[in-house]
Amino acid sequence: MYNPILSVSNLSVSYQNENKKLHVLKNINFQSKEGEFISIIGPSSCGKTTLLKSIAKLIDPCFGQINTNGKLTLVFQDYSKSLFQWKTVRQNIEFGFERNGKTGNFQKLINLVGLKGFENYHPYQLSGGMQQRVAIARAIAYDPQIILMDEPFGSLDSQTRLRLEDELLRIWGRLNKTILFVTHDVEEAIYLADRVIVLSSKPAKIVSDVRINLARPRNQIGTKKSKEYIRLWDKIYKFLQ
Repeated sequence: MYNPILSVSNLSVSYQNENKKLHVLKNINFQSKEGEFISIIGPSSCGKTTLLKSIAKLIDPCFGQINTNGKLTLVFQDYSKSLFQWKTVRQNIEFGFERNGKTGNFQKLINLVGLKGFENYHPYQLSGGMQQRVAIARAIAYDPQIILMDEPFGSLDSQTRLRLEDELLRIWGRLNKTILFVTHDVEEAIYLADRVIVLSSKPAKIVSDVRINLARPRNQIGTKKSKEYIRLWDKIYKFLQ
């Protein structure tokens, strides 16, 4: 039995709205080991973001326990709001080093995320995909053991999205961070992950925890045309239905 870097035990979350109680998460249980990539998928508005915010300590659970072995950070879908628009790319990323209380190799990080030459640009001068690279770089600069990603590519066009999926896998392979990646896209969930956790509709509970035994490194054409990928897609899609 491995020593988990993240453990979620019997997690339940509810909101009180006027005279009505809304149950969002119900008895969520899972663990993650160090360096694991987990996708979390489920119906729209089922509580995926609430789960990430609970793990990030932004929401207090009504019941249950969350244990983490190391620092974590959260990357949102709306990169335009998460970045400081008045700061340059360099300044945004350096903010991550400042949060960590340490100095870091800025140029090595800028090269890692493919932003060399854009150090002195402001976020509003960059494409959506490049802005999300800045957000990812700033998260890495904080040097967390766990990175929580809430549909980070959801607002991007399909071509940029596919390219950033591959970039994220490359970065993850270099850094060996644990990633929890929320998405509503079955293809993306399978392509990226070691495991796919499938949530039900509200109140969300785990209906399946699917091991993804696809060879790495992966590629958009070969991986997605494999028989195993198609089998996994069919299996997870049925759980969502």
